[in-house]
Amino acid sequence: MQVISRKEAKAAGMTRYYTGVPCIHGHDAERHTGNNACVMCQRKTDFIYKKKKYAEDENFRKKKISRGSRRQKVRYSTDELFRAYKREHCRQYYLRNEDAFHAQSKEWARQHPDETRRIKREWAAKDYAANPEKYKTRAAESRKANLAAARKKGREWQKANPGVVNYHNTCRRALKMKAMPAWADKEKIKQIYLEAKRLGLVVDHIIPLKSKYVCGLHVENNLQLITATENARKGNKFEGGHCFAFA
Repeated sequence: MQVISRKEAKAAGMTRYYTGVPCIHGHDAERHTGNNACVMCQRKTDFIYKKKKYAEDENFRKKKISRGSRRQKVRYSTDELFRAYKREHCRQYYLRNEDAFHAQSKEWARQHPDETRRIKREWAAKDYAANPEKYKTRAAESRKANLAAARKKGREWQKANPGVVNYHNTCRRALKMKAMPAWADKEKIKQIYLEAKRLGLVVDHIIPLKSKYVCGLHVENNLQLITATENARKGNKFEGGHCFAFA
């Protein structure tokens, strides 16, 4: 740095100047032209003053936090290295305080049950939309592993919701009536249902009465006897094939 006097620095319009002589604290640094203070000493004094004011003045504290947050957001969005550093810093901080974070999350969930349920439902809906097959497979495996409990739960739900059950049964009967043409052999259909009762099976429509892609008829050659488990697994899907008539 070039040695220059304070008077010369003022005349040149400079805000700092360098004398080459250390200050009383031993700092070999520039000095402020306005008050002749050492830059290093002034920086330390400002730090102590701002630290004290930050602890005592709430408005000053909020202002500093807000300004720091804005600066970090701008830097985070533009600086890839800073972004990677912050992510790693947050990850390490979380690992050091994992138990505290879990306790805080549980306490917040306990105090805000409605908000917690809403967040869980929204997350589950988004995840289901992105991975529907994963949930279907998981549900099928869970039901298979806990078949007795699932059936018990289903019976309890039916007992608790008789109106809904009657509604679905009525809709099913109406759908069958609409899907039964005049030329259907009602006697053969009746015999198929009697045979199902005798064998402990269920009557299934090979081509579903109501499906997303195809709708079948309630006629004798669109009926087959299968187990209840196979019927539940099949649902209203139809992947093609032959329709077998019953003699």
